[in-house]
Amino acid sequence: MYHIGKIVEVISPVKDKKIKSSDKSIQAVVRMWDENLMIMGVDPKLSKNLLSGDIGKKIWNEFTKELSRKKSAMAHMQQSQMPPSYR
Repeated sequence: MYHIGKIVEVISPVKDKKIKSSDKSIQAVVRMWDENLMIMGVDPKLSKNLLSGDIGKKIWNEFTKELSRKKSAMAHMQQSQMPPSYR
């Protein structure tokens, strides 16, 4: 199973000397399509290739559209379940 995400920031003690770390491991801050944020370790073999591409952008857009659709449907359901207001 895959959970689509977009890299927001790469944390690299090798590239940024201000970062204090016990090793030279690299992490990525990832915003998931459902609005969760995660920090994940990056395999050293992939660390130099953390670039976005057209396919990634297309998938990201599809998932965020789905999230918007679900939020809209949920808001509509909540509004229809509200009792009528009294004046």
